[in-house]
Amino acid sequence: MSEESPQPQLFDIRRPEVNRSKVITRLCKTDMVRGDMQFLKGGGENELHAHLANDGFWLCMEGQFRFYGEGDEIIATLNPKEGILIPSGFSYWFESVGDDVAEILHVASLDPNLPDQRIGGAPTPDAILIDSHAG
Repeated sequence: MSEESPQPQLFDIRRPEVNRSKVITRLCKTDMVRGDMQFLKGGGENELHAHLANDGFWLCMEGQFRFYGEGDEIIATLNPKEGILIPSGFSYWFESVGDDVAEILHVASLDPNLPDQRIGGAPTPDAILIDSHAG
């Protein structure tokens, strides 16, 4: 028996109602890549952490984001159409800047041979994931 061949996944980016500090909308996912939009208001910050099995590509779409490394050192302040790549194993945290809802696109390349493991701080306490991908 042959396995079913992978199929394209269509998605669009629609801002959900943002009634928490962070809403994550899963756009697509395979064994090797994951894409989501994150909508943050009032900071929506998380704690210092690292991912051991993925590199993360972050692109500010609307608003402004600040990324921090260890010791709360600012590593980047992103405005629309600016981004950053966070390599696996690098400890970071980020927050939105300002009072309006800020939007950031996150694309992670996954190592299919390792578990998707987060090391360090807890995710944003009131964050919610909306899984809208078709796959």
